[in-house]
Amino acid sequence: MDVYTGIGYGSSSSDFALKGDYGSLGKDPIAIGYTNNGFDFNAGLRLKFGFFAIYGDYTFGDYSMLSAGIGFGFR
Repeated sequence: MDVYTGIGYGSSSSDFALKGDYGSLGKDPIAIGYTNNGFDFNAGLRLKFGFFAIYGDYTFGDYSMLSAGIGFGFR
């Protein structure tokens, strides 16, 4: 059994604009911007059974996420 943790930093930005002349709404009536920055932390567990492994991982942050999977390893 393996236990692991990690820390990360993420940064994202997005812009949206509705350009044009829309009469009573005016010219270029909508402009929206979004920026998000922050740290996240994850913790997980992996169980190995010979060449077969299963894992689970959870990330704590603005966008929390749970993931799981299986793996096969040959050496």
